Amino acid sequence: MLTFAELLLSPMGISFVSKVAPPKYKGLMMGLWFASTAVGNYLSSIPGLLWEKVPLWANWAILMSLCVLAGAIMLAMMKKIEAATK
Repeated sequence: MLTFAELLLSPMGISFVSKVAPPKYKGLMMGLWFASTAVGNYLSSIPGLLWEKVPLWANWAILMSLCVLAGAIMLAMMKKIEAATK
């Protein structure tokens, strides 16, 4: 599932980075995009570590709250993102 999501998201992210990054830092920003993908993949292993130590309902509650938090952050940044693409 993670690989499929990454295949769908990666082209959009690379396109966005190449569109809004200053020409001088375009290569650096693309490298940071790939580094953030690597960090995200590493952090996705944390729920697996919690699987046996935390009750199942709490594990899913943590995952859902992180998703809601990420969505709220993205919605809060939407105006800045739209302004950067114009």
